[in-house]
Amino acid sequence: KMERPLQMILSRQANIGFSQLVLSSVDVDAIANAILTCGSSIQSMRLDNVRIDEADLNRLLRALLHTHLNTLEVMSCGMGVLAMGAVATLLRESKTLVHITLSNNAFGDAGMEVLAEGLGHNKTLSSLRLVGNGQGPEWVASLCAALADHRALQCLLVPAEERAGADPDALSALDEILELNVARHAIARMKGMIMFSRPFKRGWALIADALSTTRTVTDVRISDSAFTVEWARLIAAAVLANDNIHSLSVTARLGPAGASVFADMLAGNPALASFSAHGCEFGDAGAAMICTALKRNTNLAQLSLTSNGITDVTPFVSVIDTDALQLTTLNLAANPIAGSCARLVDALERRRRPLQLTIPYDSTPESYALCARMAQYSMQFKSIFEMQKVLQSTSLSFDVLPPESEWTAFLRDITRTTTLTHIAFRCARWSSDQFRAFLNALQQCKPVRELKVIEGHLSAEKAISLSQFVTTNKIVTTLELIEVSMCETGWRAFAAALARNTALLSLTLQFAKGLTGELAVELATALKTNSTLTKLAIGQPSPIATPAPAPA
Repeated sequence: KMERPLQMILSRQANIGFSQLVLSSVDVDAIANAILTCGSSIQSMRLDNVRIDEADLNRLLRALLHTHLNTLEVMSCGMGVLAMGAVATLLRESKTLVHITLSNNAFGDAGMEVLAEGLGHNKTLSSLRLVGNGQGPEWVASLCAALADHRALQCLLVPAEERAGADPDALSALDEILELNVARHAIARMKGMIMFSRPFKRGWALIADALSTTRTVTDVRISDSAFTVEWARLIAAAVLANDNIHSLSVTARLGPAGASVFADMLAGNPALASFSAHGCEFGDAGAAMICTALKRNTNLAQLSLTSNGITDVTPFVSVIDTDALQLTTLNLAANPIAGSCARLVDALERRRRPLQLTIPYDSTPESYALCARMAQYSMQFKSIFEMQKVLQSTSLSFDVLPPESEWTAFLRDITRTTTLTHIAFRCARWSSDQFRAFLNALQQCKPVRELKVIEGHLSAEKAISLSQFVTTNKIVTTLELIEVSMCETGWRAFAAALARNTALLSLTLQFAKGLTGELAVELATALKTNSTLTKLAIGQPSPIATPAPAPA
């Protein structure tokens, strides 16, 4: 009599609870059968002050293996070692279990060992509450061993009186495991830039471990007067291990020993595009180490060493003279080098590649003369500097291509930008090779999501390049073609590419020239096989593409 209504309830409810009840074996059979039959949608089970035989409790809990259980609460139900075996099985086999509360039961130390065995094979549990279950002080050691490699558990709630007799070292180790997981998950949820101003308990070791695995943080900034060389070594190792981090900024008193740490990091990290050290007291020895490391790192674009007590500019003159380096920005402000700045400007004027240099100035005539030379140099590369500045923003729109001498560097900067999400350009004056090279560079530009091509005729070669980009594109989700014309071959290739594309969500065609009625049919046929496009906008088509009015 119970099973059918139970099945109806369990098929519709995600959260099930039994409180202040006496459940017989017959009751448990009915509930377990209903769960097995149609309880797959159950996400939460709560048993509170339920009088139930332990064998029946064991059977009921094992039925939950066939659900998508997220939360389990068993309170004041007399749970022993047998039923704890079912909880351990849930921990081992469930892929969805996140929260467990076990309070006022009677499983003691033996049950804790069974629970620990299950936790050792679990990868999902984030919260565990244990209150008044009769366990002795040995529970800490068994849990600590089980959780040594657990990366999900962040919250373990145990009353202070039950922690009192436990081994202090084991308690400390358990706390460190939880703190590490909290730091790891906090950093994993962050995106873009993350800044640390002071460490928390166990601080920088936890942060470094979390930074080494995050896939969302790209910019790390540290400002801590108590930051030590030992901690710098941990952070440098994390940045070295994570090619997703493109920018590192440090403000701390580290001395030459800290410079040595970061020099080793720069020498071995091809992904880092920007490094800044402010007030780190590197001195001349540290500056020389950084400059030596730069010669082994051809990818670093921005270097800032402000307020570091640098007096010798010789290493930086060597860096500026090395055209093979990709450095585009060098900031040496607030260093006592005013008397030697002329050597830097001399090297700058010899350099064939553009470099934005910042140096300290004073009120002497010599400084004014250097200012004039720097201004003249900047005017020479004004368009390039403006382009580099834009590449550090979120949007890029340009009508004129960079000079031919800087075309390779421009494409490299496109692939390395970490902020650019929108790109718009006029393609009328582009050669087929330039158009193809630019689209190939975009394939490697991870942040870009929107691409707008404006006003131009795409030859067959350009149209095929665009079609190949659309076919293989995994990054751009919005494509707009505004006043773009293509020949028949181009539109056919574009239609075929849309059929195979799996990334585009939005496509806009405005004043699409050359798109005849026949080609429009082919385009529509291709879109039938595209399973990702959700928005199509066609505005003011060219007259040749406008269908004749339908008969009245």
